[in-house]
Order: sequence, then structure tokens, then C-alpha cells
Amino acid sequence: MKKNKFYAKGLERFIMEAYSFPVNFFATLIAWLTPIIFFPVLGRNDSFTCKVLFMGILSIIFFYLILDKKIPLERIGWKKKESLAIKFYTLFIVVSTVFALDPVMAFVGYTGRLDGLLTFFFYFAIFFMGHGCRNLKDSFFQGIALSSLIVASFTISEALGYRPYTNAVYREIRFLQPVSSMGNRNFLGTYLATTLPFHFYLAFERKKPFFYISFFTVAGALAIAQARGPWLGAAAGFLLYAILLIRSGRLKGKKLWIIPLLCLVLIFALILLHYFVDLPFITRFLSIFRDMKAFLIHGFDATKAGSHRVFVWKKALGIVKHYPIFGVGPENMQNAMENLFHDDVVRELGRYLNYDKAHNEYLNIAVSSGIPALLSYLLFVGLCLYRGLEKIHNPAYLVLFISLFIYLVQAFFNISVPNTAYLLWLFLGIFSGEKGLATENGYNQRKESPNLN
Repeated sequence: MKKNKFYAKGLERFIMEAYSFPVNFFATLIAWLTPIIFFPVLGRNDSFTCKVLFMGILSIIFFYLILDKKIPLERIGWKKKESLAIKFYTLFIVVSTVFALDPVMAFVGYTGRLDGLLTFFFYFAIFFMGHGCRNLKDSFFQGIALSSLIVASFTISEALGYRPYTNAVYREIRFLQPVSSMGNRNFLGTYLATTLPFHFYLAFERKKPFFYISFFTVAGALAIAQARGPWLGAAAGFLLYAILLIRSGRLKGKKLWIIPLLCLVLIFALILLHYFVDLPFITRFLSIFRDMKAFLIHGFDATKAGSHRVFVWKKALGIVKHYPIFGVGPENMQNAMENLFHDDVVRELGRYLNYDKAHNEYLNIAVSSGIPALLSYLLFVGLCLYRGLEKIHNPAYLVLFISLFIYLVQAFFNISVPNTAYLLWLFLGIFSGEKGLATENGYNQRKESPNLN
């Protein structure tokens, strides 16, 4: 009996201390399980519905515990400035949903993607889950890294010809484009790029050699995804990471050789991928510079640049001019395109393509919810980053900042979907919260690295 009581108390202490149940526990489940959840829902296989349902269930429980006062509002930072900014942003989205071209579509979201107002409420909850976290240990980052390793492993297996999911699940697979559990190569690239820094942190900062292997595995999967926006985000993020590490003094002398060594290994691995996996990686990579040149010379008239992204941006700006205050409503861009630019699209592209997203997260906010919503969103993100920057002397907060930076850069070329957007909201919450990451995750370097700030 005494032995059972001992184990019971140990389990209770483990839950309360290691996970600070329930806030840390919810954040951990979201971070670890969301990317790898994939199962048939309502008779169909997709990567969105199951993930949205999972986030929704946890969010509803989270809201219930707040209403039941099991989780104090003070714990989640309800009255802080960044919390006020997200409330304003939420208000604009709600109003834009009410006045949307198709209010039902705005509330539920596009079929199969479910990125409407309802899912935004889940993001809202996830942000406060992250904001209320206290003293997350290294195990939190390890779980994220292992989840991304699983996603990367499926990506590589698909590239090698073994596809765990049937061709009926995803259109891209029929064209031999690996998508793993993310549903689209761009979403896959966003997820892998955003989680890649954690592998380096665990290997370099926390001295866990296994994560060097996982780093190269995830980097290889990112290359296989052939998503150019995430490539640019990852390149910009790791460049900033290297600069900050050098300035902090943690990357000097013999350690400085890790940068060219990693670059050489990555280049060699990419060459192998190009020739043995039969993916036109180099051609895809060079197309980035070709499209940049076309945009610099021709501006928005370079309709084919960025896989027609420049063309979509041009039309999206036209929609904003027509609906500047409240936008057309979440997930309603396709209706606006049909109403305003049907003939223009046919004339410029030769056939009608009904784009339902702006392929730029910031521009898409202006399209769906108006310019005031975009400004409130930028204010919210800016406040979160500002509150967290004072803590980046801690290596754990630094790598979290790099991950956020990568996501925000790639967002210029991608769309927001539930498969990846939860990372942004969760990480913003943790980054701006009080003592979200344990101090023992890193060592206090305020005296050693005064230049980092």
C-alpha cells in the first residue's frame, strides 16, 4: 500500500512540476502531436480536419477550465498589452466574418482546409496556452524535434518511392511530390523550416549528438519538399542565428568551424538528393533568383514570377482597394476574385484560375479582414517579439526567436493553414510570456554576451 502511495505521489509530482498541468500540458500536446496526427475523419482522409479537431478539443477544454476558474486569467496574461492587441485583431476578424461575402464560408473555412473564424478561435486559445506556460524543460524542444523527424522521415520515404498514404489522399502525390502528413509541399516546407532550428539547438547547445543526425534528416526533407518560400526563410533564419551566436561569443575558435562544416555536408547531401532521388532541386533553387530578377525588372507585371504569386499579389491589392476596412471575410478571396477579376484572369493567364488565398499571409489578412486588421496583427506580433527579445541571452529563447523569424519570413510567400499556423501562435505565446522556458534550458549569459541585445 505504501509503495502504491509512493508511486501515486511521484506521478502527481511529475505532472504538477514537470508539466505544470494543465497549461504546460496542453501546450506540449499541441506542439508534439498536431503535426503527426493523420487519420480518416468523416469518411475521408486529409491532413486538415483531424488536426483542427484535435486543436479544437484541447481549446474547448482550455476555455472551460478558464471559465471554471481552474486556470486564473492572470496565469495566461489576459490583461497584457500583447493580449489587448490580439483582442483587437480578433474583433476585426469577427466583424469581417459578419459582413463577409459568404459568412458561412468565413466562419467554417474553405472545404478541406477549415481556416475560418472557428479555427482562429483555436489559434486564440493556443496563444494563451503558450503565454501561460511556466518553466518548459528541454524535453519540450526534444518532443518538437522528434515530431518533425517523423514528418521528415515520411517525406524521404515518399521521395524514395514508398508512400505510406494512398494516391487518393493527396493530389500532389500523384505527381510524386512528397507531402508527408502536411497535405502540400509548401505547408510541409513551412513546418520543417520552422522546426529545423530546434535540432541544431539540441545538438550544439545541449550537446546531444543524435540531433545532428536529425538535423540533416530534416534539412534533407526540407530540400525534397522543394518549397522555395521556406527555403528562403530557413536561409535567412540560420544566417541571423549564426550572427547572433558569433556576437554572443558562443561560436568562436574551434566551434566556428561548425558553420562551414555544416554547409559542406548540406551541399554534398543536396547533390546526392539531386542525382539519386530524381528531384530537380538545383533547377528549383535557381528559379528563386530568376523570379527575383523578373520581379525587380517588371514589378507586378511579371505575372509568372513566383509560380504566379506576383500576379496573385497584384489582384489581391486590387481587392484591398475595393474592401479596405473590413475586407471580404476570411476564406472569401475566391468570391472576390470571381466578382472583380474573372475576365482579367482569363485575359492574362489564358484560362480562369480562382485563387482563394493571396499567397502572402500579411496581404491575405488585409484581403480577408481589412487594413485595420493587418495593422492590429502587426502590432500584436511586434509586441510579442519586443517582450521576448530581452530574454534571448538565454539560448532556449534565442532558438525560439529564430524559429519565429523563419516563419515570419516564409509567410511573405506562403499561406496560413491549420497544419502550420498553430506553431506561430504557440511560439509567440511562449516567447512573450513570463518564464515560459526554464532558466536551466540554457545558462545565463548576460555578462558573457552583452552585445546580443
